[in-house]
Amino acid sequence: MSVLAIDTLKLARKLEAGGFTPQQAAAAAAAFAESLADATADMATKADVADLRRDLREAELRLESKLEGVKAEILKWMFGAMAAQTGLIVALIKLLPAAG
Repeated sequence: MSVLAIDTLKLARKLEAGGFTPQQAAAAAAAFAESLADATADMATKADVADLRRDLREAELRLESKLEGVKAEILKWMFGAMAAQTGLIVALIKLLPAAG
């Protein structure tokens, strides 16, 4: 997790210079720092992105492997059906009476 540091004292002094009371400036600087910390808490780090890329690549490899299996299964059924169809055609031709 990355940490974003903010100089709340410097921010408070700038707010005071802009017309805020010291109490308002301190409260605004603290609220800003807290909001920023909350917002950055859920940000992805480079390590998170690297982990995600690795997970995606692993999923891609598993999917490619499964697709190869499906292709082989389709080819097996297709050639089986072609062989059965050819056998049926040959049998029907033999059963037809000779013409002429």
